[in-house]
Parts: sequence; C-alpha cells; structure tokens
Amino acid sequence: MFAELENIGIIDTPENRSYVANHIDSVFGDSTNIVRVQQDGRVVK
Repeated sequence: MFAELENIGIIDTPENRSYVANHIDSVFGDSTNIVRVQQDGRVVK
C-alpha cells in the first residue's frame, strides 16, 4: 500500500497516515456505499 499511496502523491507522514486512517474509518462506517446485502447477510460494499 505504501508504494501505491506514494504513486498518487500521498507521502508517508504522520499527518497523511492520520488522513488515510480517518478516511478509511469514515468510508467503512458510511451506510450509503452498500451495494447490496446477500441472502446470507453479508454486506457488499
């Protein structure tokens, strides 16, 4: 993941680590990005 982030201009700094972690947390908790719920109850994002 390190190389991919640097390729798009996100350098490894404490500020950028915090930004990425916060973004991942907010996306994970956002119920509007659910594509569907499978019959077995799994959520597809």
